[in-house]
Amino acid sequence: KKAAAPAEAKKDTYKKSNKSFETDDEVEEHVKISNQVRQQLYIHYFNVGYYVYDLGVYKKNKEIIEKKILEINPNANSHLRKESLEHIRIMTYINEKRIDDRYINFQNGLYDLENERLIEHTPDYFSTAQVNAIYIEDDNLVVDPYVEKFLNDITSGNPERRKALLQMVGYSLTFRTDLQVSFFLFGPTR
Repeated sequence: KKAAAPAEAKKDTYKKSNKSFETDDEVEEHVKISNQVRQQLYIHYFNVGYYVYDLGVYKKNKEIIEKKILEINPNANSHLRKESLEHIRIMTYINEKRIDDRYINFQNGLYDLENERLIEHTPDYFSTAQVNAIYIEDDNLVVDPYVEKFLNDITSGNPERRKALLQMVGYSLTFRTDLQVSFFLFGPTR
């Protein structure tokens, strides 16, 4: 009989090692766990952190993922947990956070600036910042007389100044920095 050529022997070894890799229970287990976690939680891995969707915003929270892994498999050892986390990282990795300045993320929804209406939160919109306020439609808006007086006092009743001031506030709510706008307020001191 003729001996197998070295290149053929390497191919056979590779096939054998690849088959044993495919049947390795621990490898299959971490993939199963990772897939179950990703079915139950919306996760993105961005900028060396795990972000989990919660109440309309993605929050940095690796611990909740680890707890979910242990819920799925209470006997998961540290190696299996690390492998599951690594698989989740690879599957949910995003290279850069694209800031969509079309929306302002309020506690009760996303305000769509193009259509000028509030829409429901969605995990499809990767937002890590949420305005700590509830958006109220103009029809239901009750303006506090103290706020009205304050705005009139600081703008000297000038509607153009008031509009400019409200635009500055609105700009700060969008979390945009691409316009590279800065504001200087000056005037006499009291």
